[in-house]
Amino acid sequence: MATWYLLNTIRVKGPNGVSVLQAGELINDQFTQLSLIASAGGQVGPSSSAALAAASVIALKKRKQGAPVREIDAIMLAVNPGDNYLFSTALAGATVAAAAAIVTALTFTPVATGKVRVRCYAALAPLGAGTFTPIVKQGATTIIAPGQLTGAASQSPNNVAGETVVTGLLLYVPVVFSFVTTAGDATVTLGHGAAGAAAGLFLEELP
Repeated sequence: MATWYLLNTIRVKGPNGVSVLQAGELINDQFTQLSLIASAGGQVGPSSSAALAAASVIALKKRKQGAPVREIDAIMLAVNPGDNYLFSTALAGATVAAAAAIVTALTFTPVATGKVRVRCYAALAPLGAGTFTPIVKQGATTIIAPGQLTGAASQSPNNVAGETVVTGLLLYVPVVFSFVTTAGDATVTLGHGAAGAAAGLFLEELP
């Protein structure tokens, strides 16, 4: 579930008839599908954008003053909404078993280009034995394999990191990305002495 600012006024046909969604409104994609908004010609921007939040206040004021729809739409559409991004991290001291999530999976919705940079990293204490083979998956497909750490001779710090760019994602269609260990991996402890985040998955829609 996520919320978005609607950038232009649209008419949407629902089970109870046609309703008007106005520019500047917050849309909860749990209740109003972004694909439905897109099919009606709507555009959205992330609710995390401070610029859109400020524009929304102005749009609401203009609407109360009786400004025409085109003027209100222009206020929202003129704003650069900023980055569409998500991230998930795990703290030092957490343990991760085989075939388990290193960080909480992310559900990402492209809204502009469908081109997303995906980055991951993990730091862990020396392995007593076994292997650590993290991967990043888009749905069920592996898109990053940062490398494998092995065995009792491993020394701290043990860091793995990777990055890729995914293209061609459909706009307004959520995609799940996950950063996980593989079957047969040893149970590992994240971090190597320092407190704070010791693993992360980062997603950013590119221009």
